[in-house]
Amino acid sequence: MEDFSLKFEEVKVKHSVWKLFLVVLVIFMASAFYGYLNGGRFYFLTEAIKKFYGMEILKVNPLLLMAFIFSNNAFKSFIIIPLGAILAVPPVIFIIFNGFVVGLIAYEIVSKFGEVGFLYFAAAILPHGVFELPAVFLSAALGIRVGLAAIARLRGGDNVGWVWIEGLKTYVYKVLPILFIAAVIEAFITPQILSFLFKE
Repeated sequence: MEDFSLKFEEVKVKHSVWKLFLVVLVIFMASAFYGYLNGGRFYFLTEAIKKFYGMEILKVNPLLLMAFIFSNNAFKSFIIIPLGAILAVPPVIFIIFNGFVVGLIAYEIVSKFGEVGFLYFAAAILPHGVFELPAVFLSAALGIRVGLAAIARLRGGDNVGWVWIEGLKTYVYKVLPILFIAAVIEAFITPQILSFLFKE
C-alpha cells in the first residue's frame, strides 16, 4: 500500500512539473516579446550584454567553448532548483530575465541587419536552442515545484525533501544530457551554420 502511495505521489509530481513547464514557457515567451518590443529603451543593457559576452569568446577553442557553455548552463540550471524553495521566486525571476535578454538580442540583430536579422537570429539560436531552452525550462519548473512544496509545507502538507530528490533525479538524468547536447551543437555546429549562411 505504501509503495502504491509513493508511486501515486511520483506520478502526481511529474504531472505538476510538466504543467509548470508550460507555465514557464509562457513566461519566457512573454518576457522575450517584451524585451523585443522595448529593445530601443534598454539599449544600455544590450551594450552591457555585448561587452560581457564579447565576440572574443567565439575565437576560443571549440572544445573549451563547449566546456564553458555546458558548465555555465549546468550550474545555473541546477542552482535554480534548490533556490526555488524561496517561495518559487528565483526560478521565475531567472526565466523572466533570460526571456527578456533573448528579446533584447533579437531586437539588436533585427535592427542591425533588417529582415536578414530574423534569419541570422534563428540560425544562431534554434540549432542549440531547441535542446537548451527546454532543459532550462524543465529546471525552472522543478525549482517552482520545490517552491510550491515549500509553501504547502508551511501549511502542513507536502514533502519538500522528497520533491527536491525527485527534481535532482530529473536534473541528472534529463536536464544534464540535453544541456550537453546543446553545448556541443552551440560550440561546433552553430558557428559552422552561421559561417555557411552569412560568409562575406
